Amino acid sequence: MAEKIIAQNRNLSHGHAKKDCRTTTYVSWGSMKTRCLNKRTAYYSRYGGRGITICDRWVNSFENFLEDMGECPEGMTLDRIDNSGNYEPNNCRWTTMALQSQNRRSTKLNEKKVNEVIALRKDGLSYRKIAGRMGISKRTIESILNGQRWASVTGISRPTITLVGTPQYDTVLYGLATALEIMGNLILSRRYHPL
Repeated sequence: MAEKIIAQNRNLSHGHAKKDCRTTTYVSWGSMKTRCLNKRTAYYSRYGGRGITICDRWVNSFENFLEDMGECPEGMTLDRIDNSGNYEPNNCRWTTMALQSQNRRSTKLNEKKVNEVIALRKDGLSYRKIAGRMGISKRTIESILNGQRWASVTGISRPTITLVGTPQYDTVLYGLATALEIMGNLILSRRYHPL
């Protein structure tokens, strides 16, 4: 019922742009318009200046944008799936900043390439050969394979090492205590002279 009233009377507010209280969804819509339409903004060259446009359905209607995209989930941001594509329903999604940072023109890797790195390693290729073939550094390959990067794609998580309360922890403590005791005895017996 409320949607019909809004559609019939454009003077009524959608509730997302109250004075001094704009929702994340509304701010995302406005920022999208600024990047694509305002030639004076710092980021125009990366968006509107590259020919990135906003679909007719969204450009002048926050209500249509909201209907197609829904509310922005907490901790998410507006992202174009195809970075060279326009702002339109079939090319936009809400995503995390981490995933969005992997979806840049400057990013050499994507989900398909990350899976290829994993497959090549499973086939027995060395980090150096994978790096040469993929055009990325050995360090990047290491970080993918040990779960530091692209963990959401690979399913690899960094192992958590917990020694406290384990036999290994006791061994380490015993070794340190023994080493300190030996050093103390050497110092006391004057066989060891620090500089």
